[in-house]
Amino acid sequence: MAKLNNLFLLILFLLATAIMRVPAHKGEMVGDIETDPVVEDKFAFPPGTEGDEGFDDEPELSPKQLKYLQDCAKKMTPECAKEVFAYMFEDMVVTDQCCELLIKMGEPCHLGLVKTIMVIPEYKANASYAIPRSKQVWNKCAALVGAHSPSPIPLEI
Repeated sequence: MAKLNNLFLLILFLLATAIMRVPAHKGEMVGDIETDPVVEDKFAFPPGTEGDEGFDDEPELSPKQLKYLQDCAKKMTPECAKEVFAYMFEDMVVTDQCCELLIKMGEPCHLGLVKTIMVIPEYKANASYAIPRSKQVWNKCAALVGAHSPSPIPLEI
C-alpha cells in the first residue's frame, strides 16, 4: 500500500506541476467517448525504455516529454488514476467512470505514464506483472466504453 501511496503522490505531482492544457484535437470515437488523437510523433522515451523489458536506468525526460506526461495526468482525476494503478499492482476494481476517463485520456498517454512509472526503482521489480495488467485494464475499459461501438481498439498483450 505504501508503494501505491508513492505512486499517487507522483501522479499528484504531475497534476500540480502542469500549467497549460493541450488544445483539443479530434480523436477517434470509442463508444460515446472521443479519445485523444494519436499524434504523428508518439511519445518517445529515451533509448532502452521502449519495450516492456530493458528498464535499466531511469529516463531523463526532456521538457517536451515531461509536459506531455503532465498534460496526460491532468486528464484523469486523482481517484481514477489511483484506481487504474491499483488495478495494475493490486488487482483492484476500476469503475465505469474511471474507464471512461482512461479511454478519453488515450492510449499514448496511458502507455507513456505506465512506462514512466515502471522505471521508478520501487515499481520496476513489478513491471513484468504490472505492464500486462496495464494493457488488460485498457482492453477492459475499451470493451466497456466501446460496448455500443462496432470496433473498440484493444492493445496487444
